Amino acid sequence: MKKIFLLLLLIPVFILPSCKKGEDDPFLSFRSRDNRVTGSWNLASLIGSNTVYRSDGEEIMYDFYYDENVNDQMTVYYIYISSGVKITFYYEYFDILMDINEDQTNNCSYRAEGEGFYNWNSKGEWYWTSKGKRKEYIDLDALDLVYEGKTEYDIKRLTEKEMVLVLDFTDTYYDDYNRKCDVVGYHTFTFRKVE
Repeated sequence: MKKIFLLLLLIPVFILPSCKKGEDDPFLSFRSRDNRVTGSWNLASLIGSNTVYRSDGEEIMYDFYYDENVNDQMTVYYIYISSGVKITFYYEYFDILMDINEDQTNNCSYRAEGEGFYNWNSKGEWYWTSKGKRKEYIDLDALDLVYEGKTEYDIKRLTEKEMVLVLDFTDTYYDDYNRKCDVVGYHTFTFRKVE
């Protein structure tokens, strides 16, 4: 009888850790990742960069910075590394509202004010892209902000109220002057659930 009781006590030790899917997810959640990811999300912060290595030797770095706690300003720096030229472009106000719906649709509303006013919407689908049941990666077609066509994100943290996504990618393309451009990008997005 003691062995059965001891076995019953050990079962939660093996079952509970399987509830945690992402490396920084809560230890225990009674809601699935599907249920936690669906809803409306506001961008709280974004930090990252894209570096373009051109075949003519020029390197261009695009740094992105946004933090809702500092101000509502999105700052993008363009740095031409070989010539030392640094151009700063910023939006005086920046906002992204993203809806991830149960029917696998994904919508983003972007609003930016700077050297002009920009307001646009993007629609697409969302789906898990991981192997097995881990659900560590999510493809969000509508969240196409820092590099066109790169929409697969690593979910580092997913709670009831916060989602941290990482976009880590490489790409190669040819520009208008037929120069080969290799791109390396890394960005961290933090979203807060809209109540």
